[in-house]
Amino acid sequence: MAVAAQVFYSGIMTHGHISNLQGVSASDMNDRARFLSIDERDIRYIRAMRPVVERHIDRMLDRFYAHVMKFEETKRKFRTKAIMEHARSAQRAHWLEYVFRGEFDVEYANKAVQIGAAHVKIGLTPQWYLGGYLLVLNLLDEVCRRRYFLRPRARRHALEAVHKAVFMDIDLAITSYQALRDDLMLNMAQKIVGVSRNLSTDTSNQAAAVEELSARMKDMVQAMISNNAHAEETRTLANENTTQAHQGLAAVQSTVEAMRHIAEKVEVIEGIARNTNILSLNASIEAARSGEAGKGFAVVATEVGRLAENTRVAARDISELARQSTHAAEQAGALIDEIVASIERTAELVQKIASDSQEQREGGEDIDRALGELDSTIQNTARIAEHLAALARDMASQNYEESSEDQKALPAGH
Repeated sequence: MAVAAQVFYSGIMTHGHISNLQGVSASDMNDRARFLSIDERDIRYIRAMRPVVERHIDRMLDRFYAHVMKFEETKRKFRTKAIMEHARSAQRAHWLEYVFRGEFDVEYANKAVQIGAAHVKIGLTPQWYLGGYLLVLNLLDEVCRRRYFLRPRARRHALEAVHKAVFMDIDLAITSYQALRDDLMLNMAQKIVGVSRNLSTDTSNQAAAVEELSARMKDMVQAMISNNAHAEETRTLANENTTQAHQGLAAVQSTVEAMRHIAEKVEVIEGIARNTNILSLNASIEAARSGEAGKGFAVVATEVGRLAENTRVAARDISELARQSTHAAEQAGALIDEIVASIERTAELVQKIASDSQEQREGGEDIDRALGELDSTIQNTARIAEHLAALARDMASQNYEESSEDQKALPAGH
């Protein structure tokens, strides 16, 4: 019997690996069958039950789906009649064409893997489909007991064979589910690592750009501070120039007033010179009348007249110069007045520039602080990205190690 069983186990598989996900081979399937103690007698009973199951399969599936539809979690997985009919048709084919065919080979394993993949796809966790297996197993027990009602020993063997077949199916479904889940987790972890690396690179680039921008902003703030200082100095000089211009204007106005007084005095001198000239003429006339006695007086009168004429001419020249000086001083006063107005306007503009420079400096300092906070945030994001990448790598590594351990834990073929 041991030799026959060994021949059965070695010949039960011939077709290599079923899936890249599980890496289950013919040898793996033999190990699983051996671990479940599936022998030739079990195969005969499994195959003998096929026509019986075929007669009752529709009733069994009716009861199965009626039970499934009582629960919201499983009901949502079959939200349309078409989905349910498709699942029902696939289950019917699987039980009749694969499980109860009695050949636990790679072709059968591939089908079981597809079922596990379908469970993953619709989000059906083992919690629910293990319950489904239990329901199907109970229904199969009923059919088996009726089939061998009068043959207790055969009934016991048939039940054992059916249970082994169902548990083989459960084993493959859970294995494929776990492998697919691990594959998804590994893929997700790899994507997280990739995204985290990209995020880390991007944040590093952003941090460098922000640092450069912050440095430039600091230079701009310093330039604004310098401009503000220069504007303030210019404003002070403009105010001083305005004061000095006002003082100069006052001096020119005083000069104009003095020149007018001089002109008035010169006019008085001109009047005195004219009167003196008239008096000298009268004296000359009187001297001529006096004859020889008045000759000396006539000479003096003539000299006084000449002096009076020279005084009058000089006074006239001084008056003309005073008039010209007054006119020039008035023009200078007008120009200084315009200059004062320009200086005052310049002082106002410089004051406005100084105020704007102060606002720019404060705004630049606010931007610099904001850039500092942004740089801190980016650095923190980069650290989080690196930490996330490390966690993802650990998760991927752990997932790989667990998968390797699961493969090592399969029953040995010896």
